[in-house]
Amino acid sequence: MSSMTMHGIAPDLDRRLREEAATKGVSLNQTLKKLLSSSVGLDDVAVDHRKDYMEFFGVWSREDEAAFNAAASSCSQVDPEDWE
Repeated sequence: MSSMTMHGIAPDLDRRLREEAATKGVSLNQTLKKLLSSSVGLDDVAVDHRKDYMEFFGVWSREDEAAFNAAASSCSQVDPEDWE
């Protein structure tokens, strides 16, 4: 992989790029590579959306989990007549 250096970046652009990186929770370098890739049509085909759901990890208590599992338990039962 090669490296590049950019000079003379306007303060407004610098601020927006750093805000974009912070908002997405990724490094400035990752943000720049993604923006450059997409601007020349080299978007990643597979998108990793795990970070989109980070706010939900660990939200349920053990009681919440038990209540959900009890309520959804009938969903794991297969009715053989549905497959005839």
